[in-house]
Amino acid sequence: MFFVEAVAAGPRILARRREATESFLDVLSLMVVAARERDPAVPPPDRALALAFVGAARELIATHLLTASAETLPALEDPIVAVADRLLLSPGVS
Repeated sequence: MFFVEAVAAGPRILARRREATESFLDVLSLMVVAARERDPAVPPPDRALALAFVGAARELIATHLLTASAETLPALEDPIVAVADRLLLSPGVS
């Protein structure tokens, strides 16, 4: 699940966007916990880093959609997975 900018839509939409973000952050935390159970080297969930991931994914999607159709969004899988890996699964790795 990803998000479309709704800042100009008003407070009700902004509240719903925030709820959706919080829900997605909860899911990401559970995914990191599951990854950590398989690999103890994975750091514990960090909500700030998860929020950074959500922001990065939103920006990648928004930028992509400026020049391409929604049907081409699967092309972003590799960069989005790389950002998730870097921020959520191995943030201390250089």
